[in-house]
Amino acid sequence: MTLRRATLAWLLGLGILGAPAMAQNDATTKDKPAEKEASAEEKDPFAVPEGTDATVLSLFLQRIARTPPAERTPEAISEHLQKMDKAVAEVLGREIDAELVSNAASLRLQVLTLLERFGDQTAVAKREKFVDSLRTDKRPEIQAIAKKVDLESKVSQFPNLSQEERMKVANELVAELGTIPEGDDNALQTTVQMANQVAQLLDRLGETKAAASIYNQMVTKLKARDDERLTGTIESLEGTMRRLSLLGNEIDIEGTTVEGKPFNIDSYKGKVVLVDFWATWCGPCVAELPNVKAMYDAYHDKGFEVVGISLDESKEDLVGFIEKRDLKWVTLFSENPENQGWNNPIARHYGISGIPTVILVNQEGKVVHLNARGNVLQEELAKLLGPLPETKESASE
Repeated sequence: MTLRRATLAWLLGLGILGAPAMAQNDATTKDKPAEKEASAEEKDPFAVPEGTDATVLSLFLQRIARTPPAERTPEAISEHLQKMDKAVAEVLGREIDAELVSNAASLRLQVLTLLERFGDQTAVAKREKFVDSLRTDKRPEIQAIAKKVDLESKVSQFPNLSQEERMKVANELVAELGTIPEGDDNALQTTVQMANQVAQLLDRLGETKAAASIYNQMVTKLKARDDERLTGTIESLEGTMRRLSLLGNEIDIEGTTVEGKPFNIDSYKGKVVLVDFWATWCGPCVAELPNVKAMYDAYHDKGFEVVGISLDESKEDLVGFIEKRDLKWVTLFSENPENQGWNNPIARHYGISGIPTVILVNQEGKVVHLNARGNVLQEELAKLLGPLPETKESASE
């Protein structure tokens, strides 16, 4: 039997306290005459059902996880969470099966984490004691929860770790992918997300080769699971690995311009090229455009080109934007709806999961930078094409 995992959707969602439902409940109470005496559950929603039946207790955990506090105040939320913690702890104190322990333990960890955020001074000690009890549990699946908590803690501190410690954490996560039992989709998803997060952090910290290595190991581990459902994830990771391996190598860019003409980046050999994955709906992309335009105007005559790869889904919006902003460089766009947005074939090929992604290519067609934004673009262009040329305005002063 598979039990549904309980999560605190009432607090983690956008409508954290379900105010409309509460208002409706108040009105109902006023309008309706008194009915029969409330059940024990209605008198105390945190009263744990008797016995050890997994289905009954699982439904109880799901119900209290969905139940919002009576009021919005921090005090009311804290009191609500304390009652939840007591109830979940009581469930965990019974002779229940490992799957229910796993679900209840995950819920209690959420509750204790939130209690700490709401100022409960005892929550940290309770959480540490609880995790210690999970570590010493004889059941491997319960020990795995503690291991996951430890890894999450290390990931949260990742940027502050030494390079050696960072690689140790990254390798632990990759190794964990090979030990997750078949069918434990929650553990697999969480571990993939953490490993991916760590690889992204390595890249941002300038450890691009290490990041590429982690992605490579992730792909190997996931392929070994022989699970068709992982095909999309594997393809995305392979794309990211492909992009991180571009430094010093050629980039393959081929497509159709927004005017409907074929384009291949080989036609720009001998020039410096900025490959810009962007979209008109992307705020950071639009914010970077003035910088790109300034560099294009300054360096175009010296051999600088820009190739925009649009992840837009509306050609009309894209064309209107290009005309309004007077973007003079090549923009690639697919009119096939299946190849638009994040499904752009070039973006998929290079694992583009966030924009703007701007890649700089030198005169030999080799990639020299994977994130040439802001001042970095100006610095790299100065290396390749010389100092920033004087504008007409500055020359006349």
